[in-house]
Amino acid sequence: MRFSRIAFHLILLSFILAGCTPVRIQRPIKVHEEDWTVFGGNAQHTNQSPVVLSPPLEIAWEYDASGGFGTGSPVAADSFVFVGTLSGEIHVVHSKTGERVGVVSVESAVTGAPLIDGISLIAGSATGDRTLISYDYRDGITRWAKELGGIESSPVRFGYRLFVTTLGGILYCLDKASGNELWRYETKAPIHSSPATDGMTVVFGCDDGFLYAIDLETGKLIWRFKAGRSIFSTPSIYQGRVFFGSLDHTLYALNLKDGKLFWKHTAGGKIYGTPAFSEELVFFGATDGIFYALRIQDGSVAWRFFATSIINSSPVVSGDYVYFGSLDKKLYALDTFTGALKWSFDVKGRIKTSPIVWRNYLIVAVEDRSLFAFKPASVK
Repeated sequence: MRFSRIAFHLILLSFILAGCTPVRIQRPIKVHEEDWTVFGGNAQHTNQSPVVLSPPLEIAWEYDASGGFGTGSPVAADSFVFVGTLSGEIHVVHSKTGERVGVVSVESAVTGAPLIDGISLIAGSATGDRTLISYDYRDGITRWAKELGGIESSPVRFGYRLFVTTLGGILYCLDKASGNELWRYETKAPIHSSPATDGMTVVFGCDDGFLYAIDLETGKLIWRFKAGRSIFSTPSIYQGRVFFGSLDHTLYALNLKDGKLFWKHTAGGKIYGTPAFSEELVFFGATDGIFYALRIQDGSVAWRFFATSIINSSPVVSGDYVYFGSLDKKLYALDTFTGALKWSFDVKGRIKTSPIVWRNYLIVAVEDRSLFAFKPASVK
């Protein structure tokens, strides 16, 4: 097998932080368009996989992360899966074997998903002096680290801009290369919702019950919309609309341009997760244990599926299937058109973290310490 000169370089992937554990990768990580490098799969957080993964599935491997997981998701690129833990670690796992490549320690709990951007791994943590860090895994150095206050959301980038929300109630726009602040927008309440962007507008929910739409270039408020209660759900941008759930049991669909309400649907429980989309339907779960499929155009119910416990993570759409997990310790695969159950699997613990479909795998983190990869039963 031929390798370019750079392929012989040893890449040291380690954060220069107290107590860090080096991660050594023997070749460069190559990021491809189909890789799942950010929460929700893209900057719009649509939770749509370009891969069609058809059930039934079987376990390909299980990895012990020795710690619990937050409400983000794993991310994956090249041959590696990255997942943050509440014990302040980012585990790097080989995607084909499930073997540990290494563990990177950060200052505190990693609640959201890390971000893979070219040669950089960017991650936020809940407390500490450097709560946002950008690490160059090609050269083995920390490019920059910022004290932004607690972060329990997932960073996102567009072009050279990096966006992150904080528990201090601030949306930051940073230069991704240097970490220098370009602008900030301040609210008066904590922010648990991650930002989403279409390249012109940045939207995020806030504990004050408002969804904010901010101009990407200037950092100025374009509009805001008041829900009935706090918004922990990360919004999604799809077909010129922004979709988000609230603790008021409601999923909202707004016009991204002006914040006008298109429709809203009241569920039977609180909505914490981010929606997923097919061409005509939007999917989400709620704490009433019901998984909903609504028509994008008018919010009418296409079908419902009843799980046996709370659903507070995000689903993912893969072809004609939608996958999600529940606190009933089950993974589900439903037909997107009818809601018919096509496959389910009992795991060892509750599922609060969003699954991803990447390459030929369904990858999901399960309480309190296991990362599972599933593959089609027909694939050997």
